[in-house]
Amino acid sequence: LEKEIETLRGDLEVASELRKKEAEDFATASDEMNKAISALGQAIEVLNEATKGRKDGALISLRGRAGSSASSRAKEAAQLRFATQLGQKMLTAGDALFLERLLMGEVPTPEWKKLNRKA
Repeated sequence: LEKEIETLRGDLEVASELRKKEAEDFATASDEMNKAISALGQAIEVLNEATKGRKDGALISLRGRAGSSASSRAKEAAQLRFATQLGQKMLTAGDALFLERLLMGEVPTPEWKKLNRKA
């Protein structure tokens, strides 16, 4: 009987340690997801502002906004970098590159000769 109780206590201790580790993993994952959601929300806001009132889909550069402080721009830049890092993890390489260029304002100039040649 004492041996069985000792075995059950050992199992209980192992289960408690496992639960504690899973709780820590969940807290870390939850924090990362909340940061990702915030960064993606900021990216959507930037894209909405960049394309506001445009019917042709062209993006404008938002390099410096009047009235925004350096710390708010730094925070926004950090969130956009986090969004691009998340994109690199979750998207294909081409889509991640497109998202990065889009969010950082690096829209390439079209090469019309290449685009207009016959297929």
